Amino acid sequence: MSNAERKGVKDESIKLWLLELKQVSYDAEDILGDFEFELLRSKMEADRKRKREVFEYDPSSPLYDANLQKEMLQRIRMVCEMFDEIEKDRVRFHLVEQDGELKSRTKIRSPSSSLAYQSEVIGRDVEKNEIINALMAPVGDDKLDASAAHVVCLVGMGGLGKTTLAKLVYNDERIINQFNLRVWKWVFETHGVVGLLKAAVEAFTGQTYYNVTDVPQLQYMLSHIVAGKKFLLVLDDVRNDDLMAWESLRAPLENGLKGSCILITTRSRKVSDIMDAEVTLELNPLRRSESWALFCRHAFEVDVTEALPSLIEKGQTIVEKCKGVPLAIKVLGGLLCFEDEETWEDVQRSELWNLDEGKDNILSSLILSYLYLPASLKPCFTYCSVIPKGCFFKQETMVRMWMAQGLIQTEDNKQMEGTGRSFFNELRRRSLVQDAIPDFFMMHDLIHDSARSIWEKECCNATYEELQGMLECGKTVRHLSVMMANDISSFGSIRVSGMLRSLLLAARYPIDLNVMAEMFLKLRVTYLRVLDLSSTGIDELPDSIGGLKHLRYLSLTATGIRRLPPSLCSLYNLQTLEMRECHFLEEIPQDIVNLSNLLHLDFFKSAFANISRMYFSSQIDETPTLPANIRRLTSLQTLPQFMVTEDTGCARLAELKDLNQLDGLLCIVNLQKLVYSKHEAKEANLRSKKNITDLVLHWRRSDDTMFFAEGGDRTIDEDDIVVLENLQPHTNIRGLKIVGYSATIFPNWVGNLTFSCLEEVELSHCNSCQYLPHLSLLPSLKRLQVSYMKLFKQWGREPNDAQEGTYFPCLQELSIDNCYNLPSISLHGLTALEKLHINNCREFKAIGGLNSHLTSMKTLTFKYCSELQFVEEQELPVKLKEMRAIGCPLLQEWCQRHHGEFPDVFLSFKAESFMGGRQSPYASPGLNVALYLSHISQ
Repeated sequence: MSNAERKGVKDESIKLWLLELKQVSYDAEDILGDFEFELLRSKMEADRKRKREVFEYDPSSPLYDANLQKEMLQRIRMVCEMFDEIEKDRVRFHLVEQDGELKSRTKIRSPSSSLAYQSEVIGRDVEKNEIINALMAPVGDDKLDASAAHVVCLVGMGGLGKTTLAKLVYNDERIINQFNLRVWKWVFETHGVVGLLKAAVEAFTGQTYYNVTDVPQLQYMLSHIVAGKKFLLVLDDVRNDDLMAWESLRAPLENGLKGSCILITTRSRKVSDIMDAEVTLELNPLRRSESWALFCRHAFEVDVTEALPSLIEKGQTIVEKCKGVPLAIKVLGGLLCFEDEETWEDVQRSELWNLDEGKDNILSSLILSYLYLPASLKPCFTYCSVIPKGCFFKQETMVRMWMAQGLIQTEDNKQMEGTGRSFFNELRRRSLVQDAIPDFFMMHDLIHDSARSIWEKECCNATYEELQGMLECGKTVRHLSVMMANDISSFGSIRVSGMLRSLLLAARYPIDLNVMAEMFLKLRVTYLRVLDLSSTGIDELPDSIGGLKHLRYLSLTATGIRRLPPSLCSLYNLQTLEMRECHFLEEIPQDIVNLSNLLHLDFFKSAFANISRMYFSSQIDETPTLPANIRRLTSLQTLPQFMVTEDTGCARLAELKDLNQLDGLLCIVNLQKLVYSKHEAKEANLRSKKNITDLVLHWRRSDDTMFFAEGGDRTIDEDDIVVLENLQPHTNIRGLKIVGYSATIFPNWVGNLTFSCLEEVELSHCNSCQYLPHLSLLPSLKRLQVSYMKLFKQWGREPNDAQEGTYFPCLQELSIDNCYNLPSISLHGLTALEKLHINNCREFKAIGGLNSHLTSMKTLTFKYCSELQFVEEQELPVKLKEMRAIGCPLLQEWCQRHHGEFPDVFLSFKAESFMGGRQSPYASPGLNVALYLSHISQ
């Protein structure tokens, strides 16, 4: 395969031979898949009838089905004949086997931390400062007086690092302090007036507006959003040169404050001219020394001075061929890291450098990086391009899709998932997959083009309109992603000849059930393994989905789905069923317990699967319960939420006992229902679940609301301490959240030193607790949040024998909200603390230890603490960058008297009164003072 891929770059006949080999391999896999499914189906039916194992005589078994055997034999003979023909052509093309075998042994590395991906940008300091200076140009400048929002444009060819440079600017502290509203939008495929306006509105609001297409309405929305705000809007990778579209966008942006800016990155100077940019910066290739420094950072595991002189010489030649393009340099550096000298020489002397014909060698470097990938990584890399260009994806999603396609070969499912994560990290290390926004990734558009060129006959990314215009989507297409921007009523004109293995739909309008059923019929989805319908707006699935017997990955995330058809429970190969953010989901079908291969059952209504970004809404009771016998799914790894219930036919908490493969987040809700069955908490045996990283334990009483109203007393329930004691998790957990706990004390395991991995703790609505559990000695605790604990009144240093340096030794963030009786806290010894947030603590008066000894403190935020005040000679931490006070009149007075004593601190304070989370209409009018002090204005 490797030999054919290298020769196929220049020889079209070999490329076609390789495609034919892949197609026949698909057919062979489908035959095996059909037989395996029949074995699995007959076994499941036998189990339901309480029969013996299928491998003993069973007329329904495919082992004894003569017609099925005959059909299989015919298909096998046909495939074998095609393989024989392919083998003859292999000999005729002089293709050898050794190259592929050698590369398949290349070691895949698992980086020890994410720092490997966060390389500092080299050689762009001058350009960065030029852009920042342009964005911060004084409002009084004559050139900028004509409009509120002026435009700065960054121009350069693909791969030069425009987006990376724009991100540096966007996250620079000077820019953060300059603009009170910053928005980033990638607009590569945004066309027309409506498209551009809608992209801007959605970027500012974070919401999707499917049905808004009226230009005046969009302009009004945008104008209203930016009114009175000094904003920075970054439009990344702009290719739209429609003058009318840009004029329609710029007009409503004029409603922002003077000094607002639009930063554009583009490959076209024409875009800069059309936008009438006040400042245009053309990004040039890196200089020779900068190129070498960037290459060394990615290519050498050790310091370059310790590298072999022969490698340095070859590396310098390779860098010269990259012609100063950072993307090419990083990709080849990532390729050659840990490779032997022979590979370095092969890359240096490769004939593929002549492919680009004067086009800066980007294509050559990307093709080389693919050809020298380990054999196991190649299909994983190309499969990433099934995601449409510019779209973001999660690591876990991509790994699960790889598993569904059989691209990861290991002995068991748990090992398979870990291997997939290692593969993904290796692609990141090689810069073939890049970080986009937190928790999401993307492929650079040039890398996406490269991957698509490798399997252009097998994968099709198209809009619905483009697909309609095709006479036929070729018979070799196995992976199809369709972008549907308009309402569709039929798939009748779509022609897909190939047996699809992946179908990803991105729709801006809900898809009708009949249209969905027609789609399954028209698109030949019998052998579909991946089906992604997330965010399509569907509210039900057709029964015909039960015919997708090879389906392994199904995503219904962020849809209106209410129920799953019973036929879905016959998809015995299904590994992943994602229904995250399905707020209308009413029930999980009883027979889902028959899906013995199911690894991920994710129906969590929050968008986030970690404690730090998760919240509970009042809809939590509407989360469906699990069916009885869920314990049969012993391979299950993802089950983020378990609703405790006593209802007949529903899973009891004790059924968690056998689910020891659970991984990641586990949220157990409605624990108050264990009053008469407290033993179930112990039977759940959370201690044995060593892969759970985040645990949420949630109590609720029928007379409570999720967020307890002031004065709404909880019934003190000492039974809770027994339940919490029995729910002790494995010591590997990293996050713990306890909500609605009624007892006055916590069991000893909460805060025990054996929980050495615990990084985050949140205690909320524990209304009977006056003291915190013993958390201060936890060695890894970084974030602590305490909220809505009405009787909490003593911070304390517990235990009393805590030694200096051991008191919250790693705590970086402390947040206290709505603890009405807490009078003070002490920060003595919290040398790692960086952020302190205190909100609506009415009796809160003082902070001990807030002085120059807090050497890590950067941010202080105080809200609605009317009694809080500083002593006149109050010190502030030496590295403090920002202090905000809202609704703290005594603290405000201190700030006004002493702001000149702290020239390096940004002080912001407002006079507001707290009324249920809203500003009081009787608050002091108009006082909104922000003091931008010396070093910030420089």
